[in-house]
Amino acid sequence: RSIWWIPNLLASVFYGETSIRYGFAKYTAAGIALDLFVYGLIGSVFGLTWRDHRGGARLLWTGVGVAVAAWFLLFRILWKGMVPVANIYAPDRQLLIANLIYGFMLTRFPKRAARLAAW
Repeated sequence: RSIWWIPNLLASVFYGETSIRYGFAKYTAAGIALDLFVYGLIGSVFGLTWRDHRGGARLLWTGVGVAVAAWFLLFRILWKGMVPVANIYAPDRQLLIANLIYGFMLTRFPKRAARLAAW
């Protein structure tokens, strides 16, 4: 599959089945924008909620839990109801692994925030 497969599937929220393609198309930017918006919003809420914590196992498991919950809510409930055809083509395991990586990256914000504060 193409690297543009997931953004094109996400673009199907706006454009329907016509956006489901293997390559880069005019709909791909909409899928990328949707992905950045949703996960940026989740990351912002997570960062504001846990801003006083400085890492540790609790923050790590909370970040992973938030990412898995986001995957379940977005790809298993919301997206399935909005675009049933695109849900057939979604690579579930790959999206779950990507969300797990996202959850681990969410927990790195205290180090980055400390660097920004010192700057």
